[in-house]
Amino acid sequence: MIKRSIFYILVLTLISFGVYYIYQSYKPEEKSNPVIEINYEFDKVLTIEEFNTLILDSEEPLNVIFFDSTSINSQYLFNIILKEIMTNNEIEKIENLIYVDLAGFDISEYGSFRLKYGFSSVPACANMTYSEGLIVVNNIIEESNNNIFTIQIVQNWLLNNKLIELKE
Repeated sequence: MIKRSIFYILVLTLISFGVYYIYQSYKPEEKSNPVIEINYEFDKVLTIEEFNTLILDSEEPLNVIFFDSTSINSQYLFNIILKEIMTNNEIEKIENLIYVDLAGFDISEYGSFRLKYGFSSVPACANMTYSEGLIVVNNIIEESNNNIFTIQIVQNWLLNNKLIELKE
């Protein structure tokens, strides 16, 4: 009886090691995603709290790009789209543009976020004013699954808000 129990335990142990060895040999390699940084020269990047203070004190409309520095879509906006627009139009820097980084801020947790700021996904480009205790969104574009940013869309927004002029 004892010999049979030891035999079964030994067989189960060998089968377990065999299964574990096969699993380890066919397990996919873990790959870490390369970190892509935004390669764009910012004047100043604000947090959402700093932006709220700024818009309360502002009497003129603010042109704002809301982005998440860890998001691939935001990185694409800065590294590809804005760089291309600036290169094509020989612009060194886009003046009067405010940058708000929402990294670490989960928009989906705040149901009233869209009501207050006019968008629910990043990146988003907005022209906003503050009037009678509310943030008024005059003009906004935001990237979502149904609306992917292109050079033309972003360039049109910049033109409509008089932030750039096209090179003749």
